[in-house]
Amino acid sequence: MYRMLIVDDEKIERTGLCGLVRRFGYPFEIFQAANGKQAVQLLGHTEVDVLITDIRMPLMDGLELTDWVRKNRPAVHVVIASAYGDFAYAQKAISMQVRDYLLKPVDLAQFQTMMEHVQALCEADRQEADRARELEEYHRMKREQALWDLLFLPPEKELTAEAAAYYEAGFGQHWVTPVLAETHDPFFGTHEEEFTKQLAELWPWPCEVLVTEENQAVALVHGARPVPDEALEAAALKLLEKLRRLTRREVFFTVGPPAQGPRQLAASVQEAEERSEYKFFADAGMVVFSKEGYLAAADLNTVVDGLTRSLMEDIHYAAFEKAAGRLELLFKTLEQNHSLSVLYVKNLMAEALRKAAGKARPPLTADERDEVLRAVMAAPSLYELKEHAAEQLRAMGERTGDEERQTAAHRAVNEAIAMIREQYADPALSMEYIAKKTYLSPSYFSAVFKAETGESATHFLARYRLERARELLEGTNTRIADIGARVGFSSASYFVTVFRGAYGMSPSQYREQHA
Repeated sequence: MYRMLIVDDEKIERTGLCGLVRRFGYPFEIFQAANGKQAVQLLGHTEVDVLITDIRMPLMDGLELTDWVRKNRPAVHVVIASAYGDFAYAQKAISMQVRDYLLKPVDLAQFQTMMEHVQALCEADRQEADRARELEEYHRMKREQALWDLLFLPPEKELTAEAAAYYEAGFGQHWVTPVLAETHDPFFGTHEEEFTKQLAELWPWPCEVLVTEENQAVALVHGARPVPDEALEAAALKLLEKLRRLTRREVFFTVGPPAQGPRQLAASVQEAEERSEYKFFADAGMVVFSKEGYLAAADLNTVVDGLTRSLMEDIHYAAFEKAAGRLELLFKTLEQNHSLSVLYVKNLMAEALRKAAGKARPPLTADERDEVLRAVMAAPSLYELKEHAAEQLRAMGERTGDEERQTAAHRAVNEAIAMIREQYADPALSMEYIAKKTYLSPSYFSAVFKAETGESATHFLARYRLERARELLEGTNTRIADIGARVGFSSASYFVTVFRGAYGMSPSQYREQHA
């Protein structure tokens, strides 16, 4: 169905043309206007394919309207409808590149010829638009596939020729700094366009954006020199505030180190992903720099509190090796926070190790525990305190049998997997919700799930949804958009993006290959 606007100050003329279009069954939805001024108002909010206009009308005549359309709606096909006495006007109309001229009173044969002409033009326009969209979709698919290959390149895998060519064309010898943007809920699946628009307006550097998950996007800032940390932090905070006002979402930014070359870029993205764990320890958005665990000053106390809670939770579940790793991150953060007293830090470590002594199997004796705590209070430096605490946690892990300390974590992961398999079709299903249902904090749940399965819970959920989508693509004729909705994706466009990133082709292409 196409759209046609008929403009004539005589209602009987407009009605007659409408009746002829319907009588002969031409596929046009019809709008009407009594003069050029009304037509311009309508065209301000309605797109049409064909305009049929009289010449002599009050307020704005047909030639003035045609001139306005040529300047403001150049894709519209214009047909002049007027009487024999307006031949001079017709000549002027022809100079304005109108598509056809319809004489009044209307001859049916001429009318049919004109309608078949403009219908053919509309069909050609639509075919051209479809080809343009397909080409745009193809280039988008190739771009996203190349970026996926670049960002998540395993160390043992060779870079594809397409990804190498894309890197060379897009970045060349530039420094590239990856910035991970993450939310607690599936934000980027539905707000990719808004995020990209605001980023382009607020960030002054060239930037490529790829949505990698419903709650994660990666922005690649590049230039001849690395962007200074202070400038990136200020830009990220500005974007964070803007998105908070517009969407009421909290966005967490993790900045990887500047990289040159595909291998360095993949390593930088991995480092940023590891450091993005900070987001679990705060309710409000923040900016984290992966190198040296650098945090924006305002976020330090929040992160120390969050890391401390997670450390205690690791110990509670006898995950001593995980607790030792968490300790490393906590001390990197403490090194930046000079507002905390030495006594506070020592008491914090003493409390953690006292709790660990009771969770070990068998528990430490009172003498063993007191010896560990005395060494904490006697530690002459932050470094030696960290080494002592980490050594004690690992010793308690060796003391505690594998079966004893893994039972609770294994049970929680099995419950989470069962929940994903039952509720994957719900777009609102989130890792925070699953963690709450398994009685774990988001940070601990994330770490345990990855340790048990070898992949993050978010990746597991996305992979499970895609597997169900493949089954529907292979075994049904369900529309692509409906398949995305049925397996839990919040929008059709995001479903296509994730599917293409995982399999290197769109869902429709996959269906064609497996028909």
